[in-house]
Amino acid sequence: MTLDAAVASIANENTVTSWQGDEIEGYDTPSAVVGLKSGLRVKKTGRTSALTVGIVEAFVPTPWILPYKSTKFSAVVWFKDTWTVRSADADPFALPGDSGSLVVAEDGSGAVGLLFAANSKGDYGIIVPIQEVLNACGNLQLVSGHGIR
Repeated sequence: MTLDAAVASIANENTVTSWQGDEIEGYDTPSAVVGLKSGLRVKKTGRTSALTVGIVEAFVPTPWILPYKSTKFSAVVWFKDTWTVRSADADPFALPGDSGSLVVAEDGSGAVGLLFAANSKGDYGIIVPIQEVLNACGNLQLVSGHGIR
């Protein structure tokens, strides 16, 4: 498994929350993990596209090959064991700037994946299973009900 994820240390836990999105369309981060399967309806709140709904399409058995370019890093990265999520409506599922969004079951029952890429039109995103991310980062756990007022 190749991941594109970041872990941060929080200096003051009172300045963070497990809430995703805004007051009207937002939801709390689920503490449970739900396994990925084709046809599962999901949602995510992204920095660029806000709240969107999608449908898990398929497991991708071959690696995704993505070029990464920034001022300090340039490479071609291969991601394996990924899943595609297609938009459930005419709106984009994910756009540039949404990378790192937590993808959860539409009913909020559990987290399913971490978005790391999308096609240029935004009608589908590519995710890695959240359990793989949690395991790779030292057996982390999702926190729910934190900092919600």
